[in-house]
Amino acid sequence: MKRLLVVAATLALATPSAFAARARGIDLDSDRARADDAAVILNADQRYLAFQQHRVDSLNASWQLEIAKGHPQEAGMLAVEHWKAFQDERRAQAVLDNARHEFVSARERLIVDEYELQHA
Repeated sequence: MKRLLVVAATLALATPSAFAARARGIDLDSDRARADDAAVILNADQRYLAFQQHRVDSLNASWQLEIAKGHPQEAGMLAVEHWKAFQDERRAQAVLDNARHEFVSARERLIVDEYELQHA
């Protein structure tokens, strides 16, 4: 019987804040999911940028090697590929910057909503 009273009292205390949170549009589960998704996307974009940077470095080394060997046609083709890879790297950096912004925004929203729930 005592346990039942404790559970009822706990629910009675928690319920008003939960209803108030939903009335104000606070959904911690959604905020957490958004922050988790943003973290996964950020991690994937960081890996993709690292791959692109490695690709640019490898193509540059190959290009310089062909120049040193005196193969202008191969060096020209590698120069074009290097330029394309460099453009891909720049786009990957822009995507990563956007993902970073989304991650920070999602984490801030979660922190603000948690704070509002605790101090409501």
